[in-house]
Formats: sequence, C-alpha cells, structure tokens
Amino acid sequence: MLPWETIRLISEFCPLRSRYIFMQTCRDFSRTDWSPYCKYYKLLDRDQLKRLIRCDYSKDWCICRNGNRVWSRNIRGPLMVWTPWSCQWWSGPVATSLFLNEYRFVDFVREIGLRLKLTTPCIVRRNHMACVRVKAWERASMSCVLVMSRTKQRKIRRAWSKWFKKKSTRKIRALIDFRIVQEGLKIDVKRFEFLV
Repeated sequence: MLPWETIRLISEFCPLRSRYIFMQTCRDFSRTDWSPYCKYYKLLDRDQLKRLIRCDYSKDWCICRNGNRVWSRNIRGPLMVWTPWSCQWWSGPVATSLFLNEYRFVDFVREIGLRLKLTTPCIVRRNHMACVRVKAWERASMSCVLVMSRTKQRKIRRAWSKWFKKKSTRKIRALIDFRIVQEGLKIDVKRFEFLV
C-alpha cells in the first residue's frame, strides 16, 4: 500500500471532481481547505463549489458564448448540467423526448436564453405547463447508467433506447450541454440515468 503522504501528493494533481471523490471516501481528505478553489473557480462558498462539481444547474454560473457552445467561465469549459429526475417521456420511432417541468430548471434554461440573447425553442407547453423538452435521436451513441432503486447500485450500459420502453423504469435524468444553432438554444444529451 502507498503511504498517505504519497496519496495526498497524488490528489493535489487530480482534477477537482476526483478530489471531491477523495473527500467523500476518506476522512483524511475531508479537512481540505476549499477556499482557494472557490477563488479559482470564482464562487462564493463551498456549497456553490459542491454544486459545480456535481454538475447541478444554477443561475449563479458565469456563462458566455464560445463559437456555437454555451461556455462556463467557472470551469473554463462547455456548460454541462444534470437535469432533474422526470417521469414524463415520449418514445417514437426516430427520437425520444424527455419532458422536464420543474420550475427551477425551466427558469434556468430561460435565463441562459435571456443572458445570451437567444431564442429557446426547447421550452414547450405540455398539458398547459411550460417544460423543457430534451430530445435524443435513436441513432445517437451514448452510454447510460442504471441506478437500482433499492440498492443504489450503478450499472453502465451501452444501449439506452430500450430502457425508455421498459416498465421497470421509474424516473430518468440526462446529462446535457447547450449548443447555439441559428441564434437558438439547442440541448444535446451526453448521457442518461435510469432509476429502475
């Protein structure tokens, strides 16, 4: 086994997300002073840093346009966030649509459009409610994660479209990023998580 000093030294060169996992799995790393990271990522406190690491959506993120992508100034990369869990989806022969009507998320997408002066065709009305439609094409190759509801065990799978049709699927969320197409905001899915 490696000595603790060596593991601490290795962790200093790991990306922020890996350091956060170190902190969750080992008590020794929980004493890390996170204030320099808050300054580096231009955040106010540790809670915002935690939300940034977990890819949570928030109006606090600093965003800008970078080519045809919505760019996060905090992480200096493309803005990628997890959607809230949803029980509403529609699966067709060519594409599958996930509908997210949580007000905070709809407001977050609307805020991105307002800040960057873009239209938001991804916000639609469904059953007299505003919701964000996330569309994934059947031919899109991406991995998915199955989260077992009882044990919270996670399994990675390659085929994602069949899990929309299974009755055991309870809720779904997606890791998304934002693109700019013809001065409108387009949502791309990077990964799905299915609660089964």
